[in-house]
Formats: sequence, structure tokens, C-alpha cells
Amino acid sequence: MDKEKIVKATFILITLLIAYFLLSQISLPMIAATLLSISMPSLLASFALYVLMNLFRAFRYSVMTDRNLYSNNWKMFTIVCTHNIANNVLPFRTGELTFVYLAKVQLKIATAIGAVTLLLSRVYDIFIICILVLLVLLIFPGNYGLINGIVPYIVLVAFGLFIFITLFIAYQKLFIAVLNTAYRWFKNGMLIRIINRLEETTQFYSNQTFQTSIGLPLILTVIIWVLNVLSIYVLVVGIGITISPWAIFIGIMLVVIAASIPVPGIANFGSFELIWAFVFSALSVTRETAISSGFAVHLIALTYAIALWLSTTALDRALH
Repeated sequence: MDKEKIVKATFILITLLIAYFLLSQISLPMIAATLLSISMPSLLASFALYVLMNLFRAFRYSVMTDRNLYSNNWKMFTIVCTHNIANNVLPFRTGELTFVYLAKVQLKIATAIGAVTLLLSRVYDIFIICILVLLVLLIFPGNYGLINGIVPYIVLVAFGLFIFITLFIAYQKLFIAVLNTAYRWFKNGMLIRIINRLEETTQFYSNQTFQTSIGLPLILTVIIWVLNVLSIYVLVVGIGITISPWAIFIGIMLVVIAASIPVPGIANFGSFELIWAFVFSALSVTRETAISSGFAVHLIALTYAIALWLSTTALDRALH
């Protein structure tokens, strides 16, 4: 058996083990009952918010890559939909690479620019999530169980990401100078390739204003995550979880941060539900409800991604 088959078999085994562990705590009919408890208006409202979120995500990528791409926002939207389905299915977040590839093939965006855009967008995402969670904890203080104990870590992450964003945008030339010095000492081929890519991105960002390189993308990121939380919030309320709205908000945000960590598995099954169950159990939701709601939300989110990808792909082919 070659390495690729061994890796695939390992991913499937991990997925099955985690899923089996969680399903042993509840029954399959309970998951079905949880899914059926969500009304059709709630599902439609949640899906509408999901579509709107992805439209703003496509617009953010357009802003971060090139202003001239505003006219190609539909094509960027189709890329985002394909990117979403790849991320939802492939292990270790390897689906992220589809954005870089499709942006290059379909919109002629340089690989280095696509990769940096993807990296910065993920940094913006986690930074804004941390800020939103801290704002909720500050404005609506309360007993959020174990969540209260991780506030210092959230502050630390937010501060670190703020420093990273500032340094990356403002001091790339200094970073390149440091790498050039290292190259002269070590003559490493990998360093010169990194330097060349950084020089490309430095030239790109030097032609952008603060509004397009940091300001507007951060504003769009806030809108994206408010829409994302509202989309999931509608499902959580539909399921019948009765903790405070702000506890649900914090729970969703923390699940998103943890679920973005590259982990082995297929379609994030098992790992997402495990994280969801842990977070919402910490927020005083019963174990059975936390596990069943995690499976329900994940299945619905995967359905949304597939439906949006299929519909945009079909429409894109019809238009072209």
C-alpha cells in the first residue's frame, strides 16, 4: 500500500473513531429529531444569510486583490463557492489552496498575490472574531462558564494578530532586507524564492491605499462574521437551545476559531462536532443537545455549501 492510500485510510479511520465516540453518547433518531425541529422559514432565512455572507466574502477578495476586479465579482463569487466546498470536504484545510489556483486560472491573479490574500483574509477573520468576542464579554458581562477563563488568551491572540497585520503591510521591505542578508550568509535557494515572492507582494501593496489594503477589508470582515453568526444563530434557536443570545454568539465564534485549525479527517466530521459539543457544554448546554446540535448544524452547513456551489456552477455555465 502506497503512502497516499495509507494517509487516506488514516483520515477515514480518525473520522470514524471520533464520530463513533460522539454517536455512542446519543442516538441517531435524536440527530434526526434535531434536524426536523428546525422550521423551513428558519432554514430559508439561515441560507439567505449564508449566501449574503459569501457575496461579501467575494467582494472582500476582489478588494484585496485588485480594484479592477470589481467588475469580475461574479467570477470571484463562483471561486468562493468552490473554495467553500473544497474546505468543507478536504482534510487539513487543504481546500484553501483551491482559491489560489482558481484565482490564478480564472482571474489571472499571481500565485503570490493569491496566497498572501488568502493568508491575510484568514488573519483578518481570526482578528475580527477575537475583537467581537471581547466586545460581547465587555458589553454583556456574565457567567459564560469555562469561557471566562480564556479571555486573556483571546486578548493575546488579538494583540499578536494586530502586530502581524501592521508589520506585514507596513514593513515588508524591512523583512525582505533581513532575508537578503540571511541569503548572503547561507545561499539558500528557498530563501531567494521567498524573497522574490515577497518583492512581488510588496510592489502590489505599495500601489494600494490604506483603505483597500487594511481598512475596507476589515470592515467587510466584520460584516461577513456578523452574517455568519446570524446564519448559525437562526439554526441554534430553531433547534431550541435556550441559553442567552450572547452566549450563543460567543460559542459560535469560538467553534469557528477552533474548527479552522488544520486537523485530519474527512469533511471535518467528528472534529467539528467534538469542538461544538465541548464549547456548548461549557456554556451549560446538556451533553446530548450539544452533540446532536453539532451534527445538525454541520450537516446543514455542508448542505448549504453544496447547494450554493452546484447552483452557481450551473448558472455560470449557462451564462458562458
